[in-house]
Amino acid sequence: MTIAADRLTRRVAIDSVHLSIRESPAGGKPSARCGQYYQIGQVSKFVAPGAIRIDSASTVSYTTQSPYSAFQATPGIDTVAFVNPNGSRVLVANNTSASTQTFAVSYHGQSFEYTLPGGATATFTWN
Repeated sequence: MTIAADRLTRRVAIDSVHLSIRESPAGGKPSARCGQYYQIGQVSKFVAPGAIRIDSASTVSYTTQSPYSAFQATPGIDTVAFVNPNGSRVLVANNTSASTQTFAVSYHGQSFEYTLPGGATATFTWN
């Protein structure tokens, strides 16, 4: 799979309602939204305020099992890419499958491959 990040698309707004943190009854680690909590932390470390989302390819699609369930991703590599106000680029890749996936990232004639373990997220930055 090749992920290309070069077209400007749209600005992104974050819905804080869906990224709420729920504590376990015993007061332990965040529960139901735990993965989303850590992913928003990962993204916010590299994506600056005012960043613009750019096009990137993903191998997943989203489905729901009922009108009341959250969206579920099919197994694969899900990506989102941004251009920061300073011109730097950010690509966040999330492996939604349980198995290791290898994918390629290409941008303006340069590319690299990366192997991402199942359930892992990686962030790539460049100027």
